[in-house]
Amino acid sequence: PLAKKSDIVVTVAPYPMDIDLYQSQKALDNGKLALADGGIMILVSKCRMGVGEEAFLQLLSNASTPEEVMKLIATEYRLGFHKAAKMAQIATWAEMWAVTDIDDETIRTALMKPYSDVQSAVEEAVAVLRSKGREPSMVVLPAGSLTLPLLNCGDKGEKR
Repeated sequence: PLAKKSDIVVTVAPYPMDIDLYQSQKALDNGKLALADGGIMILVSKCRMGVGEEAFLQLLSNASTPEEVMKLIATEYRLGFHKAAKMAQIATWAEMWAVTDIDDETIRTALMKPYSDVQSAVEEAVAVLRSKGREPSMVVLPAGSLTLPLLNCGDKGEKR
């Protein structure tokens, strides 16, 4: 349970879900539930087998913006596009950064900013948000692929 959404979410894809970016997307999908608008989500995943499903990355590489990804899906759908669509949807309202073993150019193609270590990513995220006049809060999901953040809603303790 969360009292409020955070400006920075560090979401980890644990073993064996860290096999590739395609499978690690689940950690992003869960992490977005804890992320405030305009925030930064940092994916931490080994991605020891690379990207995974090629159609997923192909769609992302054929688009220059998240909105263009959604337009391409509307004209043609293939298995794997659903995960690209979920990432593109997040990229329309937040930033996604990644600490993986995948090369930087491929990570950029996947609408993410690459980092070599978690500490550097967190420090830069704090600096970026402070430069925008925000005093950032942070949530860490050590098992992001398996954790479903629930936001407290209203006075009745309802969950959304």
